[in-house]
Amino acid sequence: MVHIDRFDHQIYTPDQVSQFLDCIALPSKYRTSPVLTDKSAANTAEGLAFATVLQKYFLANVPWENLELHYSSHHTISLDPMHLFHKIVERGHGRGGYCMENTAIFGTVLRSLGY
Repeated sequence: MVHIDRFDHQIYTPDQVSQFLDCIALPSKYRTSPVLTDKSAANTAEGLAFATVLQKYFLANVPWENLELHYSSHHTISLDPMHLFHKIVERGHGRGGYCMENTAIFGTVLRSLGY
């Protein structure tokens, strides 16, 4: 069962975004992008290039998996951005999430950066 609430406007703090970048192993050469300090930079050609880099590192470092859905006692997932941050970034250990979970956390990161 999927529990969906409205989380459209939640964003992560700059510190959480930084932790996310660590989680996806984003190299330091990309961490000087103006997108990380100026949300208006997301709407530029450089912003599009940075989003592409984020997507590549995200896909390479956060697996799509459904272990928790099948092997937990509750058989549910949550799309709450803070729950997903804890599950994928803080708790981590190489774990990812169900397709909607991964898409939701990546969407929240992009929204947090001004996309």
